[in-house]
Order: sequence, then C-alpha cells, then structure tokens
Amino acid sequence: MVKLPEGYTFSAQPDDDTEEKEQSAVEQTQQSILPEGYSFSAEPGEPTRSTLDKPVVEEVTTETILEETLPQPEATGPRSRKEMEQDEELMADIKQHLKDRYNVDADEKLPDFFTGYLFGGDEVNNEEILENYMDRWRMITGNSMDAGFELSYLNDLKDREATLRESDKPQDIEEANQLADQRARALRVYKRADEMAGLFGSKRYEGMDGLEVAGEIAETVGVNVLAAVSDPINVLSVGVGKMIGLGASASGMGLKQAIMKAAASGAAIEAVASAGTDIVVQKMEIEMGARDEVDYKRTATVAGIAGTTGGVLSGVATRNAATRVEKATRGGLTDALKKQREKQVKLAEETNKKLKVESGSIRSRLAKEIEKTYGKEAVIRNKDGTVKAINSEFIRNSDEANKAFAGIDIDPDLIQPSLSMQTFERVTASTAELFEKVKTGEIKLVNENGNPFTKKMQEKFSSKLQPNEMVSERLLNIVSHISDDTMEVMTDIMGKYGITQREVAAAMFADASIAGKKLNQLSQLSRVMGRAGRTRTAAEMGEAKDAEVTDKLSNTFRKLEDIRRLTLVSGVATAARNNISQVLRSGVDTLVYGFESAINPNKKLGLRNTLAQLENTFFYQQDAATIAQFMLDLAPAQKQRFYNQYTEVTNAFARKNPAQASMARQGDGLVSENPILDKWESIITSVNYLNRFQEAVYRNGAFTTSIQRQLFDQGIDMMDVLRNGTLTENIPENMIAKAVDDALEFTYASQPKTEIFRQANNFIVKSGLTLAIPFPRFMFKALEMTYNYNVLTGATTALTRMGLQKARGGAITDGMYRQLAEGVAGGVPLIALGYILRDPENGAAGSDWYMMQDGKGNEFDARPYFPLTPYLLIGEIIHRIQEDRPIPSKINPRELIEGFTGTNFRGAGPISKMTEDFLNAAQGGGDLDFKFSVAQLGEYLGEAASGYGQPFYQIGDFTDQNQRKKDYKEDPEFESAIDAFTEGFSRPFASRIGRIFESHFDYNSDLPDLEDPRFKDPQNRVMPFMKLLFGATFSRVPPKYVIELNRMGFTYKDFMTNTDTPSFNRYMNREMGEAMNREMEEVLSTAREQHGGDEQAVATEVRNYITERKTGLYAEMQDRDDTTGLAALRNKFKRQSPYARKYAIKTFKDSYGRSPADTDDPNQNLEDLYELNKLAASPRTMAKQIR
Repeated sequence: MVKLPEGYTFSAQPDDDTEEKEQSAVEQTQQSILPEGYSFSAEPGEPTRSTLDKPVVEEVTTETILEETLPQPEATGPRSRKEMEQDEELMADIKQHLKDRYNVDADEKLPDFFTGYLFGGDEVNNEEILENYMDRWRMITGNSMDAGFELSYLNDLKDREATLRESDKPQDIEEANQLADQRARALRVYKRADEMAGLFGSKRYEGMDGLEVAGEIAETVGVNVLAAVSDPINVLSVGVGKMIGLGASASGMGLKQAIMKAAASGAAIEAVASAGTDIVVQKMEIEMGARDEVDYKRTATVAGIAGTTGGVLSGVATRNAATRVEKATRGGLTDALKKQREKQVKLAEETNKKLKVESGSIRSRLAKEIEKTYGKEAVIRNKDGTVKAINSEFIRNSDEANKAFAGIDIDPDLIQPSLSMQTFERVTASTAELFEKVKTGEIKLVNENGNPFTKKMQEKFSSKLQPNEMVSERLLNIVSHISDDTMEVMTDIMGKYGITQREVAAAMFADASIAGKKLNQLSQLSRVMGRAGRTRTAAEMGEAKDAEVTDKLSNTFRKLEDIRRLTLVSGVATAARNNISQVLRSGVDTLVYGFESAINPNKKLGLRNTLAQLENTFFYQQDAATIAQFMLDLAPAQKQRFYNQYTEVTNAFARKNPAQASMARQGDGLVSENPILDKWESIITSVNYLNRFQEAVYRNGAFTTSIQRQLFDQGIDMMDVLRNGTLTENIPENMIAKAVDDALEFTYASQPKTEIFRQANNFIVKSGLTLAIPFPRFMFKALEMTYNYNVLTGATTALTRMGLQKARGGAITDGMYRQLAEGVAGGVPLIALGYILRDPENGAAGSDWYMMQDGKGNEFDARPYFPLTPYLLIGEIIHRIQEDRPIPSKINPRELIEGFTGTNFRGAGPISKMTEDFLNAAQGGGDLDFKFSVAQLGEYLGEAASGYGQPFYQIGDFTDQNQRKKDYKEDPEFESAIDAFTEGFSRPFASRIGRIFESHFDYNSDLPDLEDPRFKDPQNRVMPFMKLLFGATFSRVPPKYVIELNRMGFTYKDFMTNTDTPSFNRYMNREMGEAMNREMEEVLSTAREQHGGDEQAVATEVRNYITERKTGLYAEMQDRDDTTGLAALRNKFKRQSPYARKYAIKTFKDSYGRSPADTDDPNQNLEDLYELNKLAASPRTMAKQIR
C-alpha cells in the first residue's frame, strides 16, 4: 500500500503546466514518493515533520500503481529477432532488469551464457543484450530449478515491498515504489520474450543471413537442451524409470517386458515431474502478474508430451543398461578362479609327488596330531586311510578349541569353516616348496639384527620336522627370518599355488590347535606374513593402540562422541557436498596421474590407464564394486582396512574383533559393551546411507583403478587376469594393500603421512577435543593435500628431495615423482581455477573470499567443497597482492586456517573468555560478565549436543519457500550462572528446531529478523530445498558496494555490533544497514573523487564513516531508558580497561555502601551503570591532568 501524509490526497492530474520555481518541501516529498504523473493536493497549512510522521488516511495498492502508472504493453504477435533488437524501449527494460535481477550492468559488459566472463564476455550491443535475456528466459521456462529461483525472487520483492509499505518514512515509500517497478518490469520483459516467433517459423529469421540463422538455432537448441538435462526433476525421473526397468530385468522378466515396464514407469514419473515444473512456472507468472490462476489444461498438455518423451528415454536407458556387457560379474570371476584353482591343485599334486618326503611328512604330522587331540572326526579320510580333508569347523567349535582361543589375539575371519582337500594340497605343496627353497639357499634367512644365518642355522630350518615340532612352528620360524631381498621368492611360491594368507592360517589353525600355547604362534604367523601383504600400516597400528587406551579411560564418552560425529555427516546435504567435491578431486587426480606416468620411468603412460579413475568411478561403478569386493574377499585383513574406516570413526567392535568389516554391523561372537549405544550407532549408520554410498562408489573406483594401474605398469591387463582367474599369480596381497592405501587416501580416510599430524590427530580424538574439531583427520589430510598440490610447496619440496637423493647416490622413489606431479599437474590447474573464480571481473566472486555467485542472483558458501576451498583463498590472496588492495593484512592467519584445513575452529573463545571473566570476578570485578561467558560456553556445548539431531533438522530444508533468517537470541535475564548456562545451551536447539516449524507450520513468524549491518534487505534462505541437491544454502547477492568493500578488506565484523544484549545488537545492525544502504555508494563515490586512484585513502574514509556512524548510533542509544540503552551502557563499561572497571566498582562500593545493581529493575541498573561509567572515566581524567 502507498501511504500519504495526513492532510494529503491523490490528484491524478498531470503537472505539465507547473511553473518553474524553487520547489517547496511538499513538492520535494512528492518527487520522492509518488509515481510520475501524480501530485499532492494539500489542505491549508504547511506540513510539518510531525504531520508527515502521522498515520496515513488514504492508501493505494501496489496493483493500482502497476495498472495506472506502468501499463502493460499489449501483445503484438510473433516478432522477428531483428525487430525485437531494434525495439529500444524493450532493450532499455531488459538492461534495467538484468541489473535489478542479476546484478549485470549491460552498459559495461555482458556474461556469455556458457562461459560467463571467462573469455571476456560478450560485446555490449542490442543483439547480445537480447540474447542474454532470452537464454535466461529459456532456462526459466524449461527448468524447474531456475523457475523456482525466479519465483523466489518475485516473492522476495513482494515481501520486501509489503514490509516497506508499513513504514511512514518517505525513503521507504520510495523504495517500495522501486520494487513495484521491478516487478512490473520483470513482467514486461517476460511477456515480450514470449512474442519471439517460433524456432521453425521464417518470421523469426527475417533480416538475418545464413550464419546468423545457424547461430540462432544452435544457441536456442543448446540452451533448451541444457535446461532439460540439468533439471533435477528430469534427471530423477529418467533415473528412476531406468532403475525400475533394470530391477524387472534382474528379476527374470524378459528384456522386452522390462523395457516396456521402464517406459511406462518413466512416462508416468516424467508426466508428474513436468506437470510440477509447469505449475512452478505458472506460479512465477502469477507473481509477475502475467496470469491470474494456474491453467491446468496447459499443465495437462505439457505432462502428456513430457510423459511420452520420458517413457522413450527410460526405455532406451533400460535397454542400453540391460544389454551392456559387464566387464566383470561375481559369477564370472568365481568361475575363472575355480578353473585356475584346478590348475593350481594339479600343480600342487605334482609338487607333492616330487617332494614326496617333505609333503608326506607335513600331511601325516598334521593329521595324526589332530586326531590325537580332537578325535577321529577331526580328520576326514579316504577308504584307504589317506587324508581327504580336515574338519576345521568341528575343531573350531569343540570345547578344546574354545578353551585354547581364550585370550588369544586371532582373527576368526581368517579361519575358513572347513578345509577342503584341494586347499590342503596347495598349502602342503607351498609349505614343502618353501622348506625346499630354504634348503637350496634360494631363500636366505637372517637374524633379528639383519645378519645372515650361519650355514648350520640355515640347515636346521631346512631339515626334517623334529618329533615334537609343529608345522606352524617351523613355518613361523622361516617366515620370521626371511631376508628382504628373498621375500619375493616366498611371494612367488604363494602366488604359484594361489595361496592366500587366509588359507595358510586355516591350514595351520588345525596344527596349532593341538595346544593352546602353540596357538599363539598362529597369531604371530598371521602378523609376520603381513611382510608380504601387510594388514595395517604403522600409523593405523599406532592409532589402534591409542584407541585402546582411550577405551579404557572413557569408553562411553568416546562412543557417544563417535555417534555424534557420525550424525553430523548424516544429512543429505553432506552427501551432496562430498559427491561434488570428489568429482573435482577425480578430475584433478586424473591430470596428476597422467603427468606422473610421463615423468616416472617406473610407470607406463597410457591414455586409458590415465583415465581409469574416471572410467571406474563414473561409467563402470558396478564393475568396480564387483572387482573390489571379489579381491578383498581373498584378503580379509585388507578388507577390514578397506571397510572399517568411515567418516573418521573406527568401529569399536573392530578394535576387539578385527574381522569386523563394517562399522556398526552386529552379529554372532561380537563383544558388545553397551548394547544401547551399539544399537544407536547402527541406526545412525543406516541413516548415513547416502553418504556411505557415495563414499563406497569413490573408494571402489580408486581401489580398482590402483590395481589396474599397478598391473599396467607390469605390462599386464587387469581384465585378462580376471577372466583367466590368475589373481593369486599376478595380484599378491601387497598389491591389494597398496590399492587399499590408495582408496583410503582418495577418500581422506587414511592416517596423515606427517608424523606430527598423526600425533596431533590421535591426541585430539583421544582427549575429546573433537567437540571443537569433529574431524581432525580430514583437517590434517586437507593440509597435506594443499601443501603437495601447490607448485611453490609441493613441487619445490619434491625437487629438493630428488636433488638430495641423487647427491647421496640413491634412486628417485615413486613417492618423489608423485609429489612432483601433484605440485605441478595438481597445483597449477587448482590455483588457476581459484584465481579465475575470485577474479572480480568474472562475475563468480561473491561477497567474501569463500562466497561464490551462481549467475542467477544468488551466492553460496563454497568452503564445504574441498579441495576447492584453499585455492579460492589462494586466488583471493593473489588478487589482493596483484591489485595492491588496501587491506591491512593481505594474508590473514584465521583465513589461512579456515581455508587450508576446511575447518571452522570453534569453542576456544567461550572457554578462554569465561576463564578471564572468572578471574576478574574473583578480583572484585563483578560476576555479570562471568554469567555472560557461562551462557556463551553453554551455547557452544549446546551447539555440540544439538548435533545428535542432525537427521531431524534437515526436515526444515524440505521447502521451496524463502525463509527469513531469524534471531533466536533473547535479552539475558540471568538469575545465576546455572540459569545463564541453561539458556545458552538451549539456543542452538531452539534455532534448529524452530526452522522446521517455520518451514511447515508458519511458526516463529513473530521472532525478530536476523539483521545484516551491511545492507538493509532482510537475510533470506533462498529455496532451502536446493541445499539437499547441492549441499549449499543460497542467499541473495548483496548490493555491489558490499562486494566492493570486501575487496577493500572490510568484512561483516567491521560493521556489526556484538554485545551481550541481542535487542541492542539488532537495533544497531538494522540502523547501520539502513545507513549503509542509503549512503555507502555516495561515500565511495565522493571519496574516490577526493582521492583519485588512492584506494588506501578511500578505505580510510570508509573506516572513518563506519566509526562515526557507529559512534553516533551508540551515543543516541545511551540516552534511551529501555533495555537497548541499558545494553549500550553495559557495553561501554565493559570496554573500559580492567583497572578502570575495578576502580569504578571499588569507588561505587565505598560511596554507596553496596555493590552495583544486578537486578531486574532497569531503572536501578541504568542509574548504577551511569555512575560506573562516570567513575571509570575519572582515573583517566586525573591521569590526563597529571600529564
């Protein structure tokens, strides 16, 4: 509504005949608040300020303004492209709309639709201005997300206008009229765009040559295709239809029927989805004023056409997926392995015949001792008495075995349920050949100091088994003393017969089970054999050791904290962010490996091998998962490492049950110290499905890629190995171990490589500091990656290491080549990307170094998208230095910590501040400050505790309506420190739960808005649902001067007021924002006129302006007698020096015989605070007089 001052009415008479004379105050007000063509008709008497401030007596609706002062043009029918370009009125409207809506100044330069300003943008002419808007129009009318953003923008204009209409300030009325004008202009250009002739009509191309026609068609088709394929609804509908079809095919349904089912499902889903998109578009048109209601006939037509198209696409997708030949299937791999096993068994039988004495001795010794201990059922024999199999399951389940296992550190998963004769033959042959190689000297043995065994000792370990000597005992002695240079001989023997660590342990279990004291040897044997295929890295073992100590000290706390950390990443938004981040990581690592292959003589360069990470992750996900799981099943210890580390939380079960594969899987035989917490953890793990799924995709891809590349370097094709079943011959466990290392490294799940980082990580987890730094491992891995993926640090370090290695006469290692590749091929593109995105001329840089614009009038925080984050900061720093921006500190330590670690450090402030205030209170400084600090500490702890509800809070994001950011802080009235703590602790819960009710029940609408001191407009969450799709919260791009101030070094904190009284903060921030909105552009313009190109002087003028504005507002507030005045006085007193405060309180007590008031009586508090401030100033006055 337009509000007029009391005593004024509307007169719709033009002012054309008004004589030129000095304008009165009335006419000036008329110019500022009335649309063109309207004037004031005043009653007798001069208007005064008090009159203008009174309530209005007549109101005019916004719709009236739109209809009478901004009439809409009537449609003129289909128009040619050239005709629209020559329509100067339309061009002027488009230019202003681009500035209002997208912050694009068409008088300077235009962004290209596909590349933005990356290559300089488009020329500024009518042709490009029209094309720029038409591309945006096509996206709005063809993409549900863009239509939603447009609807959000229009709703925002409407809400802001309605708020301003409630004001009596002339400047607010003027701004409301401007917003109404923006809405009307949005409608005009939208309707005019619809007048362009169709793509297949000749009218559209009148006056265009052949090249222009081709360009117009290509641009139109390209943007419309992009609108369709990038629409989240279309992607979802086609994907669901394909999944339904594949599910039907997998269930046994014929291909034709599966395709038909997918087509039918896809058609239905696409019809519904397109109908939803069309309704969003029509709602947007209603907000513009282009229509009065939803046209459901149009929606039905759109749905019918889209359903047909969607059905075809889903059917085709199903056919392609179902008929695609998989590179690997579980059944195929198993069959190939079985065939290879048959060959290995025959080879083992030949070896056993050849080494008859040794093999017979081993077989006989095992069988007799087992029967002696457990009975005849433990050995399965043929009719002729020869050994057929060992009944390991019978042995394992016997009372004797259970007693023997008590207190023994052994992995149950390493023991197979039964030991087939084939396995027995292969194990016997490999063990016998191992003994033989020791005898011939091909395997050399060394003592604990690395010195070679004497000939006598070597012969001892190659002689016949002694009467009381166990096979496992001899094998342990040999494996424990094999020299590093002959370890490969043992590995070759194991691969020759297809022996895995698991099978050796299974066979030796039967032997070692004869006596409990011997069973310890099996545990040792399992660990020692890790020299050929280690089970855990040294860092992992150190971490496990620390975990065990922590468990003893505070197992329950650790469990609760682990559950909290799991819950923090359980949101859909987290999975979306992680997925986007890993896409970037995949692309960069592809470049790194290509460069590494080119410079490392130990590697072979190949295009497909270089692209393997992309292929195995994005194109053959199922194949990669099949291959990874199949190989890991052959190496259970590596399988444990692969699956047991997720989101920095190691399964507590796994620490006591090393075979446990997944973090919260509970089953038979597992030690459970707290069933309730275990069940809770299991539930949260299930809730984490999306995050676990995306991590599994990238981890499987990295594992399979590593195996493929390792084999390629040896001239072996991985698929040939898999098809032939020659896994054990060509893929030893150390290769699998490296693949696991690479997979964990790729998903930031491995321990930091730097020793100090490993110690710090373990200390943070062990000490409970995860309350402040929930994911320290990621933080340290981020630091390591940022260091290595940098030319100045990573590449320089690699070259230095190479030079030193050469100087010592050593060979350059693969690790050095890798670090050099990361520094060059990883660092250069990432730094270049950060530089481009932070270039002020490219249109992507937002209002802070970590904020990015989306080109649709919104910006978002890009810090969660590691590894992009540190390179945005590096790019920003380069621009600061390059442009010599007037920033006091071009490299800010806090920014470096946040940017390079991906972590916001929180929590230390409240704790340290509370300690300081406690000491001040003890020295007579009063306890009010202490209570505020206790409340702040409570808020921090409440923030940590509220993390347990993360899955529930995301319900608040399931809305496409803009959300005003609310301020949930209330003015404190603390009766005690406990009361202060309780209120602070509850704040995070109130804000998070409140958002849910705001989204769905119109709850909390009476709460005050969160004020931004940099601009007047309210802070909104734009289409919160987008957070679930992209992991980011969108907000409106602030005015240009805000971005300009940020480039000069000013941040949010420079303008904000932050005291202990929220109402005072809101008032100060709101008033500051309004002042900035009115005056800052003029301040900048005037300062630049005065100081020319001296940006440092301009920055100084801005700082002076901020200080003067805040000081003036502050002084005004001190004279008020309400809570805001009280807060101003309290804040003034807190800003005094500790000595001055102590002096004031002491003098107050001496003068009045009591302490200063800390009651609910604001008048008494005000009087006392006035007196305290007066007393606090007196020592300084006296000191000045003395000086």
